[in-house]
Amino acid sequence: MRHSLPLLAVLAAVPAAAQAPPAPGGFDPAALKKTCDKGNFDDCYALATAHRLGEGVARDAGKAAGLLKKACEGGHAQSCVDLGDMHREGAGIAKDLEKTVLFWQRACDGASGEACARLGQLFHEGKDVPRDLTRATAVLQKACDGGVHRACRTLGAMYQAGGVPAKDLARAAGLYAKACEAGDPESCGLLGRLHRGGEGVARDPARAAALFKKACDAGGLAGCHDLAVAYERGQGVGRDTARAVSLFTRACDGGEAHACHSLALLARDGVGVPKDLARAVGLWKKACDGGAARGCLELGVVYASGKGAPRSVAEAASLYRKACSGGDMRGCLNLGALYAAGGEVTRDLRRATELYKEACDGGDAAGCGRLGRMHEMAEGVPRDMDKAMALYKRACDGGSSLDCYNLGHALRGGQLFTRDPRQGAVRLKQGCDGAVAASCYELGLMHETGDGVAKDPGRAAALFTQACTGGEPRACAKAKAYGR
Repeated sequence: MRHSLPLLAVLAAVPAAAQAPPAPGGFDPAALKKTCDKGNFDDCYALATAHRLGEGVARDAGKAAGLLKKACEGGHAQSCVDLGDMHREGAGIAKDLEKTVLFWQRACDGASGEACARLGQLFHEGKDVPRDLTRATAVLQKACDGGVHRACRTLGAMYQAGGVPAKDLARAAGLYAKACEAGDPESCGLLGRLHRGGEGVARDPARAAALFKKACDAGGLAGCHDLAVAYERGQGVGRDTARAVSLFTRACDGGEAHACHSLALLARDGVGVPKDLARAVGLWKKACDGGAARGCLELGVVYASGKGAPRSVAEAASLYRKACSGGDMRGCLNLGALYAAGGEVTRDLRRATELYKEACDGGDAAGCGRLGRMHEMAEGVPRDMDKAMALYKRACDGGSSLDCYNLGHALRGGQLFTRDPRQGAVRLKQGCDGAVAASCYELGLMHETGDGVAKDPGRAAALFTQACTGGEPRACAKAKAYGR
């Protein structure tokens, strides 16, 4: 006669032995033991589970482990999974991660998609065992093919990030789509983001919004946040600030830290909600505590400025450090600036340089510009004008309009680098297009005289007017002279 017990994929550690509770009706451990001894591994597993839980028999982790090992060696995949769990947690037996990997791999080889997923996550994270992305890719693919949809999502993220495996956004989109269709809300949201940006799939804001809604409706709070952003900006749906506020609030209340940050921005600026800096500060704290690096950055700015909280550079430094570690490169940049300036934080140019480099390598254009200046001025690093020039170009090309102006100014004047008015004009135009008034003014001077560009008084007059409107006082007299 077959018996069934509740099965748990992962069980908490339990004492090795305990008084057996009354046996459930029809449960016969002796009969299970006999059929287990005869090779019925389902019954070995059922009896092992009973000993793990202390249901109908004494709670005994040692006996449970022995029975699971017997069933595992007989090809019972779930027994291998559970035995691996026991060794990972040290649940009444010795903690042994090597055995966890061994038993999970055996279960994975035995067609347990769950075991493949756990093994893939283990090698992907690299926390308890050495990171092995090649092995992670293989077993996650097997898990995904076996219907474990969170494995499809993790594998999709790996293809999206690139490295190992090689970056393949179309492949990532396909994996997210598979998991989304199977009901994984997080994958729906990730696929929505790809459609929003046109990465690996056609850019389709409406499709993105629909996927965000699907994720949100299924309980995915990140999807609620992304849907709120769509309503806030009118991307793929009609602009609806009230709807955005409602979704941000729902997601934030549910623990989605990035939604708390977004809601804080609205409260700071009084968009859709009453302007309330104190509320914004509270929301940024909640965001930061929840792991949203942008919340830590904004809270750091509050403490550095003393607007919204008592001024504390030490607290600002701590928050910038947290933002930097969390992946917001502006935190690295701001912390570097504190170390470069000194004062309430001990001046440390070498540390500032390291932080600017981290920001630059992380894609922050202004960080590249600051690092270039450190090389130009020999602050924290040896003077290296070639490196400074390369960094200023990188900063400008990365979107730092102020660095475009600085680079254009230097190339026009020839004080720091070999004079090159033609390239200087190119960089000054980039700075002017980025609303740096001084850049418009200097470009106007070049068009006025024909220095590196065609002489064009009309163009010069227009640039002087633009610079004057932008707040460059030197340009106002020039514009007036042209009758502007």
